[in-house]
Amino acid sequence: MVRDGSVVGYSTIRWWQERNDTWLYLHRGYLLPEHRDRGIGSAMLSWAEERIRQLVEKHGTARTAVIGANPMVSEQDATALLLAVGYRRVFSLVELELGDLQQLPEPGSELPAGIRTGPIGTSHYRAAWRTVVDSYADTGFTRKWSFQDFVDTADPAC
Repeated sequence: MVRDGSVVGYSTIRWWQERNDTWLYLHRGYLLPEHRDRGIGSAMLSWAEERIRQLVEKHGTARTAVIGANPMVSEQDATALLLAVGYRRVFSLVELELGDLQQLPEPGSELPAGIRTGPIGTSHYRAAWRTVVDSYADTGFTRKWSFQDFVDTADPAC
């Protein structure tokens, strides 16, 4: 969103097929606080929803598509806007913060037996992928994520 030649906000849309074959079209947006309460956020939301309708039609996913948004807990204005226009909470993420960096372990400190940090080799990819897939096995709203998708985006340095 540009106003008077300056960027004051943005909207993004991503989509994927979840494990239950539902297609989730997720939009996110942010508007600078000094531009809120002027109808701009509502206009951005309307744009995102209309664009998603176009994508659903183009993709042919209307029978299994849902629209989602996920403002952070700190984005109270965005949450209020979404709830006011009929969105409902169905899934939440937990945001964690370490406020005291003095609590970090000293470099080189002992880790529990069998635990190490550092890059993994390609021989460990399947185990790393399986750990993530298994950790979400009993949850809804989880993206289908094939092993090949993992391999295609894996960064051995992480």
